[in-house]
Amino acid sequence: NSEIKENFDFAPEIFLVESNGDSMALTENRIYNHLITFGKEVSAAILAFLVKRDPQFVTIVGNRDENNEGQIGAVRALIKLSSVFPVDMLRIKLPTLNDLSEMQEAGENLVDWHKNGAILSKPEILDIINKHREKFNADKLAKFLKKYEL
Repeated sequence: NSEIKENFDFAPEIFLVESNGDSMALTENRIYNHLITFGKEVSAAILAFLVKRDPQFVTIVGNRDENNEGQIGAVRALIKLSSVFPVDMLRIKLPTLNDLSEMQEAGENLVDWHKNGAILSKPEILDIINKHREKFNADKLAKFLKKYEL
């Protein structure tokens, strides 16, 4: 579909979502500038694609699950992407419910969320890191924090 390709090719921001359900919820709302990570990790293929595509912003969408794994995974993805991209072009945005498909089912406005949803602040990201420090690779975390805490 040329509308999808054009929207994706010229969008200044690429969203990384965890699942097909998240992707379907965005697509049903004509939001096409996203890639599916199929989990909480950013693959080498996605990283290579993002480098080639060179978006203005990469926004990681982590789930709001009970055990914080979606948020921890989003911060891990942020750390990985920061090894290639400047940290000021990387963002984390969480759905208002568990995930984007749950928001869609509840009738929430995903277009509004896509444009105006809250991006996690630096203190919020550092809080996730501090609460779950044992879940991060110490060396990668130390390198990231040197860049991020400036």
